[in-house]
Amino acid sequence: MEKNVRRYQQPERLREELTAAGVRHGETVQATLHGLAMHRRHAVERGVVQPVGRVKPFFCPMQGVTVNRVIENGDGRRIPHDRTHLDESIRRMLPTCPGPFTIHNAIVTSNGVIHVTAGRHTEVELLHK
Repeated sequence: MEKNVRRYQQPERLREELTAAGVRHGETVQATLHGLAMHRRHAVERGVVQPVGRVKPFFCPMQGVTVNRVIENGDGRRIPHDRTHLDESIRRMLPTCPGPFTIHNAIVTSNGVIHVTAGRHTEVELLHK
């Protein structure tokens, strides 16, 4: 599985919020991920700040994780911190313009990689700034 969330997207914030919500290694949960944001990277070219590339999800503004239900219990160890993967099923649901959003009922697995995917009840809610 390829790592598709880069360091500049601050995936450590997802790990912090999952840990605060009590999620442990090897666990699979249905959870709401509150207050993520879609942003576009910027670069300075000839003294002018320019947007670069497509909008991508950023975890830095996260406002918490609510575990709705535990699907599979874990082994009690700490969740992984080196890799995060957003499945294509979740990526297709993400907003295409900059701004804050919440993912309701995402399926999150923390076994070696933090893996976020969409389930039957997953919804993305755009938030007003």
